Amino acid sequence: MSLRVTVVEITAVETHDLRSRVLRGGGGHDGFPEDELPGTFHVGARDGDVIVGVATFVPRDEGVWQLRGMAVEPSRQGTGIGTAILDYAMRRLTDEGARLAWANGRDTALGFYELAGWTVVGDGYELPVDGTGVPHHRVERRVL
Repeated sequence: MSLRVTVVEITAVETHDLRSRVLRGGGGHDGFPEDELPGTFHVGARDGDVIVGVATFVPRDEGVWQLRGMAVEPSRQGTGIGTAILDYAMRRLTDEGARLAWANGRDTALGFYELAGWTVVGDGYELPVDGTGVPHHRVERRVL
């Protein structure tokens, strides 16, 4: 399947449905506390009027940004949507003068991050998702 999406900035609310279905097992998602912080931006991949991929980038320290809540429609995973979102975000972060992006990457997605130029850092850990621990590793990517 060829990539037929447009990657644009979207609102925090537009990320909620896909995050809920992909990252929370349909258990609902009302956003992250940082969603409306100054500087935070949300990226969406649209196929027509349908959002098929999302990611949020939060400024943390001088030149350091955290990727949060990245999700791609399950039937569209592996088609380049996630890569297109990260490419868009890296251009935006470069414009912002960022030097580093990092995320709590689910272990099931580490191969994707590594193919996209991110590096797995340190030991694994579990983060709670819907009351259970989900294995993660920190992933990082130099921006500049």
